[in-house]
Amino acid sequence: MEELFFSAPLGGGRHLCIGTITNNEAALSHEHAAFVDGYGYYLFVADEAAPRQLARVLAKFASEDAAMDAVRSLNGSPAILLQFQAA
Repeated sequence: MEELFFSAPLGGGRHLCIGTITNNEAALSHEHAAFVDGYGYYLFVADEAAPRQLARVLAKFASEDAAMDAVRSLNGSPAILLQFQAA
């Protein structure tokens, strides 16, 4: 990841994150998710126990504004984070 805007613990050393990814991460992720092109902002799960492991990209935001809206929503909603932790 290059630029991180949001990170919330999910348990087991995993974090739900919003941010940008590197070109290398995009190239490796593109094999599993065609929408990952390395440009823009992504929702992904990173594992702090394996920082060199590829983050699992869940979604791409349509714009920086959309990513920032999600950050604002998640920052103020502990209930949302509890739902992610239970998953």
